[in-house]
Amino acid sequence: MTNKFFKLIDLDKEVFNKTFLFVLALSLIYFLPFLIYNISHNDDYAWVSQGRTYAYGNVRPFGPILFSLLHFNPVLSFNKEGFLWDTGALLRILSILSLSLSATIFGLKAFSAKKFSFFTSIAIFFIIANPFILDCFFYRFYCIVTVLAICFALLASLNTTTRYLSIILGTILLSLSLGLYQAMISVFLSASFLLFLVEFKSNQQMAIKHGCNNILKLIFSLAIYKLCIYNNITNTSHYYKEGTSLIDFDSHFINKLLQNITFYLEKFYNAFSDQMPLVVFALISIIAYAIVYISKSKNMPLSLTVFTLCLLGICFSIIHIFPLTVKMPSMPRVLIGFSIFIFLVAYSYLKSIASWQPVLKALI
Repeated sequence: MTNKFFKLIDLDKEVFNKTFLFVLALSLIYFLPFLIYNISHNDDYAWVSQGRTYAYGNVRPFGPILFSLLHFNPVLSFNKEGFLWDTGALLRILSILSLSLSATIFGLKAFSAKKFSFFTSIAIFFIIANPFILDCFFYRFYCIVTVLAICFALLASLNTTTRYLSIILGTILLSLSLGLYQAMISVFLSASFLLFLVEFKSNQQMAIKHGCNNILKLIFSLAIYKLCIYNNITNTSHYYKEGTSLIDFDSHFINKLLQNITFYLEKFYNAFSDQMPLVVFALISIIAYAIVYISKSKNMPLSLTVFTLCLLGICFSIIHIFPLTVKMPSMPRVLIGFSIFIFLVAYSYLKSIASWQPVLKALI
C-alpha cells in the first residue's frame, strides 16, 4: 500500500505493517485446522460435483461473479453460472488475508494508534476470534464470499480525510457487501455505532459528521442494492423469500417479535453458558469503561445517553431486522456482527485499565 493511501485514512504505515503481520500470524494459527485438514461442507461437494459456482436465487449476485473470476471462467451476469474447480485451501487463505487486513485497518482507526502495541494487536485479533466466524470457514468455497462481505462492511464504516470520498467509497463498499451477503450489514451497523462512541469522547463534532456520513452510506447503498441489484434478479429462491418475509403487523405482532428476540438470546446463552468467567469479564470491562467514559466528560448526562444508546445499537445491530422476519435465519454466520461487541470488550478493558492504574497503585 502506498503512503498516499495511509495519509488518506490517517494511519501510520509502520504501525500498520507491524500490527497486520501480528494479527495475520494469530489468524493463521486460529484457522490452522481448516488449512491442514480436508474440512468441507456438504454444499462444497454438491457444487464441485455439479459444476456450479454458487447457491442460486438468493439475490447475492456478486458471489457467482467472484467465483467465476477466481476460477478463470468469467461469467459477468446476475442470472448465469459458470464452472467451479476445487482449489484446495486457496480461498480460505485469501479469506484469512482479507479478514486480517480489514480488521487491522478498522482496529487501528478505532484506537487512533500512533505506535505499535502488543495489547492493541490482541484486541484487534478479537474481531476475528469470533466463534460465529468459524461457521464461514467450514465452507471451502463459500467462505471467501462471506469474509469479503464482512471486510467490505467493516471498511465501509470508516471515513477518510475527505468527506465526499468517504461517502462514495463507503457506499460502494457497502453495496458490494450487500451483493455478496446481505446479513453482513450487521457488521457495518455495529461498527458505525462503535466508531461514533469512540469519536464522541474526543471530538463530538467529528463524531456527528462521520455518523451522518455513515447514515448516507447506508441509505445510498440500500437504494443501489434495491434498484441495481434486486430489481435485476429474474428469479429468487423459496429459501430467500421465506427469510425476507416480515411478520404481520397485527394483534400478535409484539408477542411474535418478543419470541423471535428470545430465540436469538437463547442462542447466545447456549453458546456462552459454560463460559461464565468470560461473560463476567466482558460485563466488568464494559462497566469500567462506561465509568471512565462518563466521569471524564464535561457533560455527564449526554455522555451517559450516548454510551447507552451506542451500546444498545451495537447489541441490536447483531440481529438487526431478523426478529421481524417470519422464518429467522439460524446459521451462526448471520451473527458475525458479534465481532464488534467482542472488540468493544477488549477496547473497554484496555482503555479502562489504563485509567484505573493510578487508582490501583494508590490503593496498593
